[in-house]
Amino acid sequence: MHQFGQERIGLQDLLILNNKKTDVEWSLDRTQYLIDLYKIYRNKLGSVEVKTMKKLWCAMCVDINQTFNTTFAPSNVENRWRVIDRSYKKFFYTKDLETGRMRKAFPYKEAMDELYGGRPPPYNHPQNWKVNYTTNVTKEPVSTSVSTPGSSSTKAVNTPSSSKDANVSNSSINYKDNILEIKQTTKTKRKTVLQAMRDDKVKHYKRMEDIQERFNKQIIEIEKEKLE
Repeated sequence: MHQFGQERIGLQDLLILNNKKTDVEWSLDRTQYLIDLYKIYRNKLGSVEVKTMKKLWCAMCVDINQTFNTTFAPSNVENRWRVIDRSYKKFFYTKDLETGRMRKAFPYKEAMDELYGGRPPPYNHPQNWKVNYTTNVTKEPVSTSVSTPGSSSTKAVNTPSSSKDANVSNSSINYKDNILEIKQTTKTKRKTVLQAMRDDKVKHYKRMEDIQERFNKQIIEIEKEKLE
């Protein structure tokens, strides 16, 4: 009886790939890929290919699973997108409320800026927020009334605020420097991640082709034995 050796290993590999383990974790590169996919499929919405939002999530789900060998459901893709979209809008519209304080960095800011052209739709704040992001808040100088002895009149004295303004100014400068550094780092990481994703995809398809080729050879050998 003819022994097939490596051909049988190829068949086992094919079976393993068809029975992959569950993988539904949203890593940085998978989320970045999700945003890039949304840019593409959003422009196709309403076409024959993507008639509804439901089909959009399904198409994106298939693409992501094929690229990363994952097992996401369309609902996973939709929920992840809504979380990212909501987080970005909150990040964008609350920046004016936190002047002088370091905000938590949003890792997908550059990609979302490209998607919305730097101006996303309004974010709905919780009802208990007292400050609206559309309102420009200006602080008036603090004044106190001081009574002078022997007189019923009072004098308005302005409290110096130059020291406080200087601290706010320095904090704003440091904040802008940090944001610029984060943007440059995020941009570099994004390029690296996308290149790695492309390389992995090429390797994946090459491996699948090799497995298919070995599988075909095995079938040919079996047919030859039948003829003999």
